[in-house]
Amino acid sequence: MSELYVPRPVVGVASSFDGIINNAVDECAAVSFGAYDVLSPGKLKSIGLGRLAHPADLTPDHRDHRGYEAFRRLRPLVAKAGDYLPVVEIIHEEPGAIDRMLADPNNREAYQDAIQVYKTRLEAAKADGRWEKFGQKKVGVFYIERNRLKTLDEQAWNGMQSPMAQTVREFHTLVDAAEVTSDGKFIDGYAPFFASSKDPVSIFDLCLLYSREDRLETGMVGPGAQCVISRDRIYGNDVGEGDKVIQLSKVASTLRSSHDRIVRVDDRFDREEVDALRAAGFDHVVVMEGGYVFPWDLDEAREEGSGVTVLPREGFAQAFSDYAKAEGF
Repeated sequence: MSELYVPRPVVGVASSFDGIINNAVDECAAVSFGAYDVLSPGKLKSIGLGRLAHPADLTPDHRDHRGYEAFRRLRPLVAKAGDYLPVVEIIHEEPGAIDRMLADPNNREAYQDAIQVYKTRLEAAKADGRWEKFGQKKVGVFYIERNRLKTLDEQAWNGMQSPMAQTVREFHTLVDAAEVTSDGKFIDGYAPFFASSKDPVSIFDLCLLYSREDRLETGMVGPGAQCVISRDRIYGNDVGEGDKVIQLSKVASTLRSSHDRIVRVDDRFDREEVDALRAAGFDHVVVMEGGYVFPWDLDEAREEGSGVTVLPREGFAQAFSDYAKAEGF
């Protein structure tokens, strides 16, 4: 790897957590199925699913269940916790659409029935209040169910997830090139933040756990915390309830930087979100390969006029450095 380009003044890097650093899709599935079971007790039994009594009950058999596989395939549709509700409804009530998708998972046409039903059900859930009841910050049944599993056995709950260690190494490489003062102020280089819809306590707890268990490379990115990102730079659903324009605006304010020196790094290509960010002056959006995406999403993201730049996961630090130089940071 060649020497990294170090921009001056600092560039803020506002990254997702799940899909970039953390693989949590099966945990989200278990929580979503459990939350749905709270709203509609017993309904999922007809397809062999339901609420886990304990987080350790997420066995390989569960993960191999077609419901979990369908959830993973539809995960790219989800931006906020309430969006999981129509995903579970489709898995429960639309077996034909699920069959077509799972039978030909690399064929875009095979997904179309499920995606269309999802859009219809999402609108209905927002209109009648079920979306908010399911996914509202802290008090929605999704978060209540997640907290129940975490409280029952935090170690087992953590075990439902796993770090994406390759990305962590890349972030360490990026930030190691920066000049940072003793009190944590970035003089130049790349200042990392998490901008996530996940709750910030869970994000930081997972970071610390992975480091303690050597599931991530130990060492600090930013002073004072053995985590890929220090606690004060984790913006979760406590900031704008996960709204990326609000979160990136806070990143810019924290760094006393203009919006055009903040880069959003995501694993998903969400055209509406990209448009909203660009309308707010956040013109730099990077999509990292290997995340929660449909097979065709990255092809669309690479098209001229998409508003994003696609970069590889392996070698991301060098690729991002080259991107920063080309953008004139």
